[in-house]
Amino acid sequence: MQIALSTFLTAQTINLPQLFIAAAIAILPLVVIFVFLQRWIVQGVERSGISE
Repeated sequence: MQIALSTFLTAQTINLPQLFIAAAIAILPLVVIFVFLQRWIVQGVERSGISE
């Protein structure tokens, strides 16, 4: 994915709008997975926390 994103950066120009759209599309699957698994991720963090 980093190679695909780097195609928007060249020595002559930087195409920021397309770079930002491509980065958002690259992040989208991770956000969707987090939304669906958020309950279990938070429970795991709560259980691994230091109890006083």
